[in-house]
Amino acid sequence: PAVPAAVARPTADAKLRAQMAIDKPLMTQAEDKSASRKIKLKIGKILRNGVLNVQTTPMIDEWIEWRLYRMTITELPAPPRRKSVRRAKVPPPGPMGMGPGGMGPAAAAPPPPAPLPPIPFRRQLPKFNDLFLVEIKSAAKDQNGQLQKKAFRKYVLDGIIAKSRDLLDNNFYVRLNVVMLLNRLDILAGGFGGKGSVAYAEIAVPLMDIMRDANQHEALKIPAVQGLRRVLLASEADRDQKYAIAIELMSQLDQKASMYWYPRALVEAIGCVDEPLIQQQVAGAPAPQQKPFHVQKAVDVMRDKNRPWIVRAEAAKALGRISLHPTVRSDLIAHEIVVFSGEMSVAYNKNPNQFYWQECFLNTYLAFKALDATERSRVMQVKPANLISKFAGQKAVSDAYQQILPPVLHILNQPTVINGVKTNAPIPAAILQVQQTWTNDNKPSVDRVAPGLPQLQAPKPMAAKGGAPAVQPTASIGNK
Repeated sequence: PAVPAAVARPTADAKLRAQMAIDKPLMTQAEDKSASRKIKLKIGKILRNGVLNVQTTPMIDEWIEWRLYRMTITELPAPPRRKSVRRAKVPPPGPMGMGPGGMGPAAAAPPPPAPLPPIPFRRQLPKFNDLFLVEIKSAAKDQNGQLQKKAFRKYVLDGIIAKSRDLLDNNFYVRLNVVMLLNRLDILAGGFGGKGSVAYAEIAVPLMDIMRDANQHEALKIPAVQGLRRVLLASEADRDQKYAIAIELMSQLDQKASMYWYPRALVEAIGCVDEPLIQQQVAGAPAPQQKPFHVQKAVDVMRDKNRPWIVRAEAAKALGRISLHPTVRSDLIAHEIVVFSGEMSVAYNKNPNQFYWQECFLNTYLAFKALDATERSRVMQVKPANLISKFAGQKAVSDAYQQILPPVLHILNQPTVINGVKTNAPIPAAILQVQQTWTNDNKPSVDRVAPGLPQLQAPKPMAAKGGAPAVQPTASIGNK
């Protein structure tokens, strides 16, 4: 049985309740109104012109502080003014002094509708972010010089990053919206829907600080990881920045998590690392060597029987997208994915009604295939190649795909109707036997992901239920 949330996450839950109770206003309603009147008249033109000088920089700094600090207002907004409602004319009484036609008392005019209660500022934080981002996107819009445009936007974004740190010990909702704001900062603004936008690589620094901070709840760290993933995929980050991000992602995977959402996000982000990681220089050694130990980490997570199935399956999916250094044994990785698929098949047959099986098996399929045309366009451009782009030219990889396909198709067609009842049918024993025979007959001769990396160790046995890491809830998808 799954570990109850009240048992598995007591520390995290207590931390979340404490942070939701924090009230630390950095601005009052009166200050907000005063700043709004003073700044709104000037900031639009300053931002569009994109010129930095002694007159514009103080106004930009003041605008940034106002936009961020107003997130912390705790006072309730003033109630809306009651609108005057014209009363309906009362018809004259009937012949007997009663209502119209003398058939009863005259109907009273309806009372004016009561105004809606004011919306607390804290509930408006996403709206505040949207307004702020519209202004940020306009920065240097009318500036023709590309260097000047980028320099201006960098000044604005650096100011937001620096000032946002003042809010990371505030109420949980304030912290969350700050992280969501940082995630969406672009050094080059894109077109409609953000198409063509380039993420600002420097957001990685505060996002990694949030991940390292033991006082921050995992609900903040997950969007922080998503921001790092965006930096890896769509920014001008250099190799050193990507190296630092990958190291932090792997470090966080070694920490305890209260639920599977955080490690799943970490593994997904590791799948976006498209640079071979460089081993740190050792005194007296030759030049640093490129070693794909982020690939090793993803393989280790997939093989770890003490991790939730969803996290292990996400690692399999990441292994299909991760850039594989030419020294990486892609045949070994493909073989381990088939082994993992077999383990899931056995577990599924023992407990087929868990909510996560379809996602898990689908992710083993996505280890070999792109999700859609957009993703395929991206993964096919990754150099060095990944497992998906090696599919057509490497027989060991395409053969492994053929082994995971039958259980995937079986799971995705569940639940099925048996004797008039919807149920999740077990995977046929014949499929399991074929898969097991293939893994036994096609085991690679080398058990290292790449030269210089440690040998793959036999997976540790599953921990006792009382000490097992947090697992998925026991929701069911069967008998619907």
